[in-house]
Amino acid sequence: MNAENRVAEKMQILQELFQSTKAFVEQTTDLSDVIKFLTQHKNSEFVSIAYEAAAMVLALNDLEQGKTLDTWQVFLEKYAQEHAVQVHIGLGWACGQQRLNPSLWINMTTPLLGWRIWDGYGYYDGFFRKRKVLQEAYPPNILEEELQVYWQGAGRSFWYTCKGNREKLQKISSKIPLNYQASFWRGIGIASAYVGGLRSEDCQQLWQLAATYQAQLKAGAALAIKSRVAANTVVEDTEILAREWFNLPILKIIDLLNNNAIDSTVANAAWYHTWIMQLDEVFKS
Repeated sequence: MNAENRVAEKMQILQELFQSTKAFVEQTTDLSDVIKFLTQHKNSEFVSIAYEAAAMVLALNDLEQGKTLDTWQVFLEKYAQEHAVQVHIGLGWACGQQRLNPSLWINMTTPLLGWRIWDGYGYYDGFFRKRKVLQEAYPPNILEEELQVYWQGAGRSFWYTCKGNREKLQKISSKIPLNYQASFWRGIGIASAYVGGLRSEDCQQLWQLAATYQAQLKAGAALAIKSRVAANTVVEDTEILAREWFNLPILKIIDLLNNNAIDSTVANAAWYHTWIMQLDEVFKS
């Protein structure tokens, strides 16, 4: 099986889990039922995606009642801490669907997680409004620091729509504005590392395609590896990528991330972006 088929197969599993979870949560108002459903998938390598789908629907339900996100917050704090990145991305999906500015909620959580709401928004737009994104038709009133994270999410979405096809990815990358290329490739790193399906030669080919943005590709992959470690879903594909791009064991990669972490209790946009820039520097080859 070639690389594109392996990636597409992984994506199919992931997408089916997202859709089945979304459909289930849409049919119930009982959070305990949602947790029972999610528990059934605890052994899936993509279980965090089920939490992302549930977070999206719970956020949409909350938004129908107002803007306090009460159920989403309970879900995060009591049941989904190990999947916190995906829960914030799920809120970003909801913001994208409702065209709501994530800034309304970023300050209610830590910056290192809260800014991933914009990542989810960017993914939603990249997946469902691809042409608009490539035409730079952005959400209204979006700020430059928000656009950086938005494009990270859009980059993730393009890995999914290209299904790992490097020729398609190269064509897409040529359309990305120069000042968002770094964010785009960081998103590619996140998505390719999380989805998996790449063997050693595939990792090397994608590495070469990233060219001057290899540090961002690597930093994105490290973020995906960190989320897999948190969710206890590290698989063989994760190990392969860690070896090919980092030449390090998984725990050493996590140490690099932790050693460069910013104090995430400070509710300031600069902290998240400073951390990301530090990671880019750390992972320059």
